Amino acid sequence: MRVSSVALKSDPKVTVLSLLVTVYSASQIVFALNPYILFSNLINLLLISYYLLLIFLDENRKFFVNDIIIAYTLFALFAISSVFWTVDPVTSGNKAKTLFLLIINNFLIYNIFKRYEIGNAFLNGLMLGSFVNYLLAFDLIHIPMETYLGYRFFGTMGNPNALSITMVLSVSASIIYLQQDIDKKYKFLNLLNLILALYMIVLTVSRTGLILGFFLLFVYVSTMLTDLKRVGYLAVIIAALSGYIALFGDTKKIMDYMQNVFIRLSNVFNTLSGHDMEKSTLERKEYIERGLEMFSNHPFGGIGIDTFRYYYGGYSHNNFVELLLGVGLTGEILYYSIFIFLFIKIYHVGLFNLKLYLAAITGAILLIDMASVSYYDKLILLMLIYIGYIAEKYQSVKN
Repeated sequence: MRVSSVALKSDPKVTVLSLLVTVYSASQIVFALNPYILFSNLINLLLISYYLLLIFLDENRKFFVNDIIIAYTLFALFAISSVFWTVDPVTSGNKAKTLFLLIINNFLIYNIFKRYEIGNAFLNGLMLGSFVNYLLAFDLIHIPMETYLGYRFFGTMGNPNALSITMVLSVSASIIYLQQDIDKKYKFLNLLNLILALYMIVLTVSRTGLILGFFLLFVYVSTMLTDLKRVGYLAVIIAALSGYIALFGDTKKIMDYMQNVFIRLSNVFNTLSGHDMEKSTLERKEYIERGLEMFSNHPFGGIGIDTFRYYYGGYSHNNFVELLLGVGLTGEILYYSIFIFLFIKIYHVGLFNLKLYLAAITGAILLIDMASVSYYDKLILLMLIYIGYIAEKYQSVKN
């Protein structure tokens, strides 16, 4: 017999597990770089060990699996098998080890969400990790490393684009939370997180983050116009934040940021239309062309996982191209079947607004793959697992 979610949440053992999930997901943001990534791995190991201990002590040792977990496992196993035909056994072998560990980690994390109904602890961790970056951006704490690349803020992530993607996920966390039945004070905190995460995206001057972050804001605002209370909360937060920036912020610096945002966005369109030659966009365009050319010679199995760097000295900045080159159409289809299964689950969600938010967030993650390699990104995979979990949870709920 399944224990109610209220009883689970009042169980001290589950409370500790929920706290570990929060700290673990936050660690993916706070300890994203060497040498600090060791702390993230230790927290991951502690979380898994504690969960397995709970399972060992429980009479009911049932495990759960869904099509998202199965799809990623099949993709990872195929990618691992590519070490038998890869052009670079060392590089592919190292990535195979990572994928094998991710198979285990994804399975256990999903079971933690499903068995104890504490998936929202993952969202808490996302916002906690984001909060550390807010403190850095407002110069309220200091760490022994650079946090800016020129004028672009990258906080704890070491890369402005990586931070912007993390902030898109943080915006997503707030939007999902706000649709659920939570206290007013938590709604206020989530609205505040949403605004600050968008502000961080502006500081990164990342084109991907700017487009997708404000797209999610547009989706959320378009559904809340009928709720005057939420509109009021959002207006108060925006007014307070604007007042703080006007009184204590560097207005000139902010205007320079906005100008840089406009320049970076316009450079993309100018480069693609042939009116300008912006280096970053041209480089990524060239990677796509080279990757597709190489893929055409090995269409079904590719030339081995993570082998783009074997020819070009780095990753392709495009998950679609990276997988086509590495594991061919077979690996590409296996990986992106995850999104097909997610959209099917989302279609059956009973709450209209939640369905719309989950579809928009899943679509945003799919578009992130146009500018990032994410098939082994723990934070992205955790969000996909969470979306699958929350969609399953609300499938039987009627609006």
